Amino acid sequence: MENQETQQSQPKPSVPSNDYYTKFDEKTINTIKISAIWGGVSAVIMSIAGMLAVYYFTRSLYTNMMGQYLGNYMGQPIAPRIFNLGVLLNSAIWGIIGGAVAGYIIAKFYPTFVGWQKKYVSNKLNTFFKILFWPYLVGLAISMVMSGALNMMNSGFNLFIIIVVADLISIYLYAKMMDKNVGKYYQ
Repeated sequence: MENQETQQSQPKPSVPSNDYYTKFDEKTINTIKISAIWGGVSAVIMSIAGMLAVYYFTRSLYTNMMGQYLGNYMGQPIAPRIFNLGVLLNSAIWGIIGGAVAGYIIAKFYPTFVGWQKKYVSNKLNTFFKILFWPYLVGLAISMVMSGALNMMNSGFNLFIIIVVADLISIYLYAKMMDKNVGKYYQ
């Protein structure tokens, strides 16, 4: 009987509640989910474009410049395979992770981004889509200038054209899908 009294008087261990999972509001959860999905899709698009560009470039390089000397090595073509599923899977995983992080940052700091664009660009990026798309486009242009990619494109190095077009398509798709699915939270 005394044993029962001590058990009843001792506090029961608390069971963790689901509050941990509900700390994020609906806007944050949806933004993270959609950003993760479309971040993964964008990364796969860019990865496929990169593989196509490398395949095209190396295939034409070996065929045109070295094909007459190297030919096939033991019956295997020298140019690499066009698709590498490991690279695609890796791109998808890191795109999803990066997209989730970007979604969290967007959900938590969007008012700050709006304030910056009002202060520094005179409210020209006045929609959710524009805030997502145009800074990336400017960053892409700056990185091309800094890396010398523009000089290579003028010399017939078409590898960068494929990658840049894929970058533009993927970030446009990401920004459009984000605007379509969670833009209502950021008006």
